[in-house]
Amino acid sequence: MSENNTRKFEDITGMWKRTKTVAGSSEVHFYGQIRENITLKAGDKIHMYETRNKNRKSKDPQWHLKVLRETPPESN
Repeated sequence: MSENNTRKFEDITGMWKRTKTVAGSSEVHFYGQIRENITLKAGDKIHMYETRNKNRKSKDPQWHLKVLRETPPESN
């Protein structure tokens, strides 16, 4: 991949995972809070990655929600 085609992920927010038991079955949900306005466009890809931080504290996010922007088509 050439340097001009290199795309970087933009961090949207940290996410936390919670498990809740309802009527004897477990439900998993994730939550986070976006601190600034974001705009997602058609073709953008959303990814959620588990943190790689080995010394994570209890208040640190367990996951990271990120966006990989669609590259605009090149005009010749």
